[in-house]
Amino acid sequence: MKKLLILGASGSIGQQTIDLLINNRITYDFVGFSVGKNVEYIDIALSKFKSVKFVYLIDDEKKEIFSKKYADLHFFSEKDGFEAFIKAVNPDVVVNALVGFAGVIPTLETIKLGKDLMLANKESLVVAGDLVNELLKTSSTKLIPIDSEHVAIDKCLQHVEKSMVQKIILTCSGGPFRDKTKEELMGVKVEDALKHPTWKMGNKITIDSATLINKVFEIIEAHYLFDYDFEHIEVMIHPESKVHSMIELKNEQMLLDYGPNDMRIPIEYALSYRKNIDLNMDEFVKNAAELHFFSPNEFQNDVLSIAKTVIEQKGTMGCILNAANDFLVEKFLNKEISFLDIYKYIHLAMQNITCTKKYNVQDIISTNNIVKYYLQTKIEEDKQ
Repeated sequence: MKKLLILGASGSIGQQTIDLLINNRITYDFVGFSVGKNVEYIDIALSKFKSVKFVYLIDDEKKEIFSKKYADLHFFSEKDGFEAFIKAVNPDVVVNALVGFAGVIPTLETIKLGKDLMLANKESLVVAGDLVNELLKTSSTKLIPIDSEHVAIDKCLQHVEKSMVQKIILTCSGGPFRDKTKEELMGVKVEDALKHPTWKMGNKITIDSATLINKVFEIIEAHYLFDYDFEHIEVMIHPESKVHSMIELKNEQMLLDYGPNDMRIPIEYALSYRKNIDLNMDEFVKNAAELHFFSPNEFQNDVLSIAKTVIEQKGTMGCILNAANDFLVEKFLNKEISFLDIYKYIHLAMQNITCTKKYNVQDIISTNNIVKYYLQTKIEEDKQ
């Protein structure tokens, strides 16, 4: 039985992966997991899985407490680092469900070690897509996405030759402001932005959905996963979120993945190594009249074009975007900047911070810090 490590076990994707294990929808030897600030989840997970021998948590002091409580287990903390943790666990499969920049280094380390990677951390490809793909050339790692949109595209591509594909189409719920113009977004409150109409997610990704930066990330992710340029990746607003994404063939036919709004389905697809690749066309035909699709408006297209800049410039531009967004979403959630300020300062960072074309891990770490320092200074100046 393959050994499984879940990074970000206390988050939404992590907990749904564990739910699949509990309900025997996937079969693995669950040997290790990491949590962030939600250390209470450690007791819950360990009570359900006696197979777990390795646990990672951020806080060094909490590590000592849990090490005494569970003396037969191996605990790691931020001081030890994810690299040492993954090496010690030595899993066959890693689910990277970490949120944000924290997931980038574990992705690179997993590939270096040749472990199979089920990737929910889209920032890994936004920040370091070139490094990821370069490492994959010489690694035995199988990388399978977990995002519902990319699983949908992955499923569709199993049915056709790449030469037959005209473009891939990522569907987008549009978030809570899908019908709004830029002018109508002035004065948006945090509480409004957190009311996602379709999916229940964490605060960070819910804000990213409201701004459409999440979809920007998914375009970049699709570029690195499937090797299509920006001109061959389209976004379609689909409020019901039942069609998870589509591909258009050169003969004008379409393939699509239709199904319920349940993230356990794409997680199961990835962790079963693509065994479930059925495309639910019969169900789609039955319900097609109730589904709606429309093109993004002018403002939404302007936002989505951020992905074009990242894809075309490459280098550390994706890192600049991600660092800026991470920083600004936190500022917005803390009510220190407005909703539209997120776009304003993202553009300022991308325009004014040097993009390093050929980069390494140290470059993305330093760029991440530079971006946040620059934006903090800029915001403080603008308030004076």
